Amino acid sequence: MKFCLVIPCFNHGATVGAVAQAALAHAPVFVVDDGSTAPLPDLPGCTVLRLAQNSGKGAALRAGFQQAAAAGYTHAITMDADGQHFAADVAKVMEKARTQPEALVVGQRDLRAAGAPPGRRGSNAVSSFCFQVESGRRLKDTQCGFRCYPLALARRLRARSERFAFELELMVRMAWMGAPIVPVPVRCVYRPEHLRQSHFRPVADLARLALLNAGLVLQSWFVPRAVRRARSLGEQAGHGR
Repeated sequence: MKFCLVIPCFNHGATVGAVAQAALAHAPVFVVDDGSTAPLPDLPGCTVLRLAQNSGKGAALRAGFQQAAAAGYTHAITMDADGQHFAADVAKVMEKARTQPEALVVGQRDLRAAGAPPGRRGSNAVSSFCFQVESGRRLKDTQCGFRCYPLALARRLRARSERFAFELELMVRMAWMGAPIVPVPVRCVYRPEHLRQSHFRPVADLARLALLNAGLVLQSWFVPRAVRRARSLGEQAGHGR
C-alpha cells in the first residue's frame, strides 16, 4: 500500500499552508487549487495542481485522485484545507486502512463536542439516514471530508455528481459494490472562521444533495443489485441481465 494525501483548496490561503505541512509528516501531499481567486502561499514539499476555474470539491478530488494514481499511489487520504481536521489522526486512518485495503475508511466526528452549529448537525443526521436507506448500512457521519479511498475502486466508479454531492455518491456506489465502509473516530474543531471560510452553499448544495439522494433512493428500491453494480462501474446496461 502506498499512501498520499489529497487536499482540495479554494481560497484557503490563510490555513492551507499549516494543514499541508502537518500532513507532510505522514505522507506525500497533493494540494488541488480549485481555481482560487487569491494566490496560495508557497507549499514546499507539496505537489500543487491548479484548476483553471472553480469547479467544486468533486472536480478537485477527481483531479487529485487522477494525479495520485498516475504517480503510483494506491490510497488517497482526503483532508479539508480549512484546518478543521487534525493531521495527527492521519496515522489512525492509515492503520485502519492497512487492516482492510479494499475498504473506504471514513472519519467519524463528534460534532456536538466540536461545536458544530445545529444546522450542520441536522444536515449530517439527514444525510446519514438517507445513506442507510440507499445502502442498507448504518453510518453516523456521512459528511466528514477526512477519508481514505482505495484509488483503484474510486476511479472505476461512475460517480458523476459535482461539488459536495460527489463524496456522498461515491460512498453509496462503493457500498453497492460491496466495499467495506469503516468508520474511524477523528477529531475536528469548529470555530467562527471555519464557518466563514466554508464554501458550502446552503440552498444550492442542499438542493443538489436532495436531488442526488432522491435518485439514489429510487435506484436502491427499484433497480436490481446487479444492475446497480454495473451502472456504478459504468458498464453496459446489458451486463446486469
